[in-house]
Amino acid sequence: MPKTRRQFGEVITPEISRFVEELPQQDLAFEARKPPQNQEQRMQQGQARVANLRAMLKK
Repeated sequence: MPKTRRQFGEVITPEISRFVEELPQQDLAFEARKPPQNQEQRMQQGQARVANLRAMLKK
């Protein structure tokens, strides 16, 4: 979730949806709380995504 955004020309700070609070916390993964990835991990993740896309397009 962005820290700030523009809406109708005004800068606002968005709030988390109340429905997110109803979800089991162990099922949530917030981007800001993830540990940073190193270059090798990013490459592996990118290659896996490309492989998944290729597999989907072959069907």
